Amino acid sequence: MTLPDDTRGIIYHPVSLPIGVRPPPEVKTVDKLLEYLKEDSLKPTVARIRHDIRSLGKGIEEYATQGYIGYKHTSGRQFAYIKIHRKAIEFGAHVIDENKQLLDYEGMRIESDGEDYSELLEKAKAAFINLGGKIGG
Repeated sequence: MTLPDDTRGIIYHPVSLPIGVRPPPEVKTVDKLLEYLKEDSLKPTVARIRHDIRSLGKGIEEYATQGYIGYKHTSGRQFAYIKIHRKAIEFGAHVIDENKQLLDYEGMRIESDGEDYSELLEKAKAAFINLGGKIGG
C-alpha cells in the first residue's frame, strides 16, 4: 500500500484463529483394553494374572486407564498393573515398604503363555499387604 507521502507500508490486522474442538478421548474399559491384545495364546495368561491379583484378598479394585489395567487397595493406592500390547503383555508390581512408601516399580514383559510370573505376583502381594490389605479375606 502506498501512503500519502509516497512511502510504502504494510497494513496488517491481527486475526484470532479459532481453536479446534477435539472430541474427548474414548473412555477405556477393561474389556476394551483386552481387545487390543491380538495374540490369542496370551489371553489365558491375562485371565490367570487378573484372577490371581483379584484373589489376593478383599478390597481390591480393578480399573481401566487409557493405557493399562490397574489394581488398587481400598486405600486408593495402586499396587499392580497389566499393560496390554498387541503381541505381549506387561505385568508390573509396585514395591511398597511397611511404611506405605513407594520405593520402585518392577515389571516383566510376557510374550508367550506359560511364562513364570510368580515372583512378581509375590511382590504385588507384599505391596497389597503393606497398604493394609488382608490376604484371603
